[in-house]
Amino acid sequence: MRPGQLADPARTADALADATGLDDQEIYGTIVAAPDSSFLPLLNLPPATYRRLSTALRRIPGLIVTQRRERLFGTIAPLVTGSVGTEMAPLLRADGMPYRPGTTIGLAGLQMTFQRLLAGTPTTEVVVQSAAGRVVSVLRSWPGSAGSPVQTTISEQVQGAADRALAGLPDPAAVVARECGTGQVLAVAAHSVTGMPAVSPLTGAYAPGQAFTIVSTAALLAAGFNIRSPIPCESVNPVGGFRFANVPPVTDLGTQPPFTDDFADACSTAFAGLSMQLDAADLTSAANGFGIGLRWQLPVGGFVGTLGDLASTGAIAEASVGDGSVRVSPLDMALAAGVVDSGTWHPPVLVTSPADPGLAPRTAFGAQVVSSLQALMRQAVTRGAGKPANVGSEPVYGQVGSASVGSAASGVRSFWFVGYQGNIAFVAIEFAKSPYASAAPLAGTFLRDLAS
Repeated sequence: MRPGQLADPARTADALADATGLDDQEIYGTIVAAPDSSFLPLLNLPPATYRRLSTALRRIPGLIVTQRRERLFGTIAPLVTGSVGTEMAPLLRADGMPYRPGTTIGLAGLQMTFQRLLAGTPTTEVVVQSAAGRVVSVLRSWPGSAGSPVQTTISEQVQGAADRALAGLPDPAAVVARECGTGQVLAVAAHSVTGMPAVSPLTGAYAPGQAFTIVSTAALLAAGFNIRSPIPCESVNPVGGFRFANVPPVTDLGTQPPFTDDFADACSTAFAGLSMQLDAADLTSAANGFGIGLRWQLPVGGFVGTLGDLASTGAIAEASVGDGSVRVSPLDMALAAGVVDSGTWHPPVLVTSPADPGLAPRTAFGAQVVSSLQALMRQAVTRGAGKPANVGSEPVYGQVGSASVGSAASGVRSFWFVGYQGNIAFVAIEFAKSPYASAAPLAGTFLRDLAS
């Protein structure tokens, strides 16, 4: 609209507020503060919203409707890219954004984090105008800035494979993938189901179950443990006042299977017993070597993981099997899987422009520890519980796990596959109420699609 052409600015403001839900006083203040002769943009609407409101908008005196291209909702990796929309004044004020109510702004994800960079900022002027509404002089001016693009690391190919793998699943699930040699995040996808808790791939804090044996095994190996040692996989093993059992039961391993078989079948009771060889410092050091607990940051947030309190023998035993107070995000474990491939932990990277230096890569494990973990994770996929993920021409390495989500009374468990193939490390995670579920088939579906 052009303010100087309005017969009754207050009436126009009231009508626009009634039609859109915007604050009438904010609209009125914007109108009367603008030069009479200027063209004043008040509101941006996506086509579907305009069609819904068009009848009411056409009745507003002095309102001019034009069409132009705007940023729309992201279609690739919406958990990362976020969304845009027409927001009201409170959010703009709370974030200190120099935009009018009704402006299209980022509401979530990278769109919100980099709002000012993406959209630029408007030029603001304090002017003197004549009685006729013409600008006589500019008292002060604050120049705006043009918008600039933001470059993400998300791969359309990898993200597409993750999205398709999740489509139609009966349970909540997620897939996170990253490049082993750089830490660049290639895919972040999630699938929700009504009546079940949602999986949050970046910020969720979940017990990883036996998938965490990648970490506890590294601690054992660093202390000189031999993976060929015979270690019993008992049905029940009490350690430190806690009762450990395999869910579901592990069978057909014999009375003294080699540790390689214990790892392949994710035997909780074996790891609970082996935890007696570790102390809190051993486990914490190994976890840090995989990046768990390090203070990395992402522009859309992320949970860095924690081991919690390891003050007792029982707590260390629980942590060794990824239970108790251990909490990680799916991204944490995807970062950990990449360490087994390259031997070096890389911080996660989601945006390459503007660049963020972040934390430096770190190498915490020797070549022998890394090669032993690779052998164990390969056997877990070729002969163990991760076999459904053994697809494609390149070798797949991984480990499975499961743990309760929230209270045990809910019956919901998380099922993990943590692994890598080639230069892509990833996590597939599902929430289900059956103790016999597995995320390995989801991992296989993802890898199969990625290779096609």
